[in-house]
Amino acid sequence: MRFAARFFLPLLLAFAALGAAAAMPNFGELEQKLRIRPEQKQQYDLAVGATKRALLAVGLIALQLKERLAAELMKPDPDFAALLRSHQEILEQSRPQFKEAGEAWKKLYDQLDPEQVEIAKSFVRENLNRFIQ
Repeated sequence: MRFAARFFLPLLLAFAALGAAAAMPNFGELEQKLRIRPEQKQQYDLAVGATKRALLAVGLIALQLKERLAAELMKPDPDFAALLRSHQEILEQSRPQFKEAGEAWKKLYDQLDPEQVEIAKSFVRENLNRFIQ
């Protein structure tokens, strides 16, 4: 049983990390739906770039957690409380990226008309809430 946990759990975490990276929202489709005007394009690109950086941080966090979990499972007496503390510390590292992305989207919303804002907010709810909740 211990062998199975040491082998399969890190493998599952690795696939989860790859899945998170593969699940990048389709920002090109959003841009088309929004019908971004030239004066909005720069802020749109800033918001999308900040969001992509934040999502990549999530993928890196998953890889770090996988490595730490594997190392902890190799110990004769794994300390899962230490692993949880480590998980919380790593998550705190990604907060600035999500804050930057949120601020960039708010600035974009200020440049969009009400219909565009609703389209963008709907996209964020549908595609990004799983990462920011």
